[in-house]
Amino acid sequence: MKVGFDIDGTVAVHAAVLGPIMRALRAAGHEVHIVTGDPANRADAAHLAMRGQQLADLGLGDAYDHLFVARYPWWDQKAAYAQSVGLALLIDDDPRNCAAITRAGLLALQVTGHV
Repeated sequence: MKVGFDIDGTVAVHAAVLGPIMRALRAAGHEVHIVTGDPANRADAAHLAMRGQQLADLGLGDAYDHLFVARYPWWDQKAAYAQSVGLALLIDDDPRNCAAITRAGLLALQVTGHV
């Protein structure tokens, strides 16, 4: 199974809860994809490296297999990526992303509430 997680508002806020879930998925042989957006439209190699460092700083450097950064407006790009790699589920805080995922016929779980 392939599962996607957003960074901002999702794993960045709930790393203590989602990090162990991400690691458990990987330990069980599943793929964990980070599927995030960048409002400044910097989806280039330098921005990917910065996002990778952000995940490492959250203690999640070992908790994922793939990192995808979409340009704004990212909701349809996230859905297209999810379809192209065969994600079974995307966990995200943005209702626009969750709506795009469900329109694409995939499962989305919207994270609400903040720690």
